[in-house]
Amino acid sequence: MTERGRGGPVDRLLGAVPFDALIRQIDIQAILERVDLNALLDEVDVNRLLDRIDVDELVARLDLGEVIAESTRGVAGRVLDAIRAAAAGLDLRLERGVNRILHRAANEEDASPDGAADPSPAEEPRGRNAGPVSRFSAGLIDLGVSWISLSALIAAVVVVIDVLLGSRVTLNVPAGVGIPATTLWLALYFVVSWAVPGRTVGMAILGLLVIRGDGSTLGWRHALLRVLLLPFSLIAGLGLIGVIVGRRHRALHDVIADSRVIFDW
Repeated sequence: MTERGRGGPVDRLLGAVPFDALIRQIDIQAILERVDLNALLDEVDVNRLLDRIDVDELVARLDLGEVIAESTRGVAGRVLDAIRAAAAGLDLRLERGVNRILHRAANEEDASPDGAADPSPAEEPRGRNAGPVSRFSAGLIDLGVSWISLSALIAAVVVVIDVLLGSRVTLNVPAGVGIPATTLWLALYFVVSWAVPGRTVGMAILGLLVIRGDGSTLGWRHALLRVLLLPFSLIAGLGLIGVIVGRRHRALHDVIADSRVIFDW
């Protein structure tokens, strides 16, 4: 109300009404006691209301399966991103430490566009050469995956033989057969993984991709060459030193097979 209207007849009328006294005269409890809630609920035809609701249509529009799947993918994606970023961050710290020890400037390939220090891998790691923490972690995962998959394959073969022969069979594989067979399985696992999707299971978890030195797809020939050279890199670990101190983090088998491992997620 404006200053001009104050003190007018409306104000005097409102001032004369005892609102507080009126409110005190209202017995809220008595009003609630007079309301028969049971009678009101009896008047509501719940079945009729439910009949009007098309539950199937609601479920179809909601698509609970897609909602659950999307939520699961979101959570899994965030967990994987956190693991990858942590490994990439350790790679970066190790690389900077090696550069200081060797009195070496930052790798130009991994430097930021303005020539400043290396960017944080958690910000934009895609395309950068992967370091030893990510690569060795992926390798350990792959050893476990390949062993589990080989064990599952052997168990499946035993079950099939049991069914065909109708009796329980126990496989006793001599070392002269088991070691070459295991080696062949490992080689097959890595060759197919590197040649087709460009990454093993462990590399996929750590967000790594193996490519040619020029950035093209590795291919079958280079994947096979990389596997054949891998044992030479593993001998006393000498062939893996380049992954730690090399500018492009390449092992012996990477240099000869013209391959490199990059972050790609």
